[in-house]
Amino acid sequence: IHDGTESVANDFFDNNPQIIDWVIVELRTSTDAASKVSSRACFLKSDGSIVDLDGTSDVEFTNLDPNIDEYYVVVHHRNHLPVMSAAAVSIN
Repeated sequence: IHDGTESVANDFFDNNPQIIDWVIVELRTSTDAASKVSSRACFLKSDGSIVDLDGTSDVEFTNLDPNIDEYYVVVHHRNHLPVMSAAAVSIN
């Protein structure tokens, strides 16, 4: 579901020093890895928040099933084990 084709301008990180790394945020309908419905690349900021690829906006997922409003959220980082929310969270 995630193809990994995202990119930013060469000077993006110079202009956004609060961004420290890329992460992949994934949505699942259950705790089972096979229930992944969407994933996308995002940025991790130095304060621990995760933002969209413009460096400031909240992360948005498109084309989600309108009948499902709660998902388990998984964050993948290249140097750490993935972490998942303990319970499904409302995504709207």
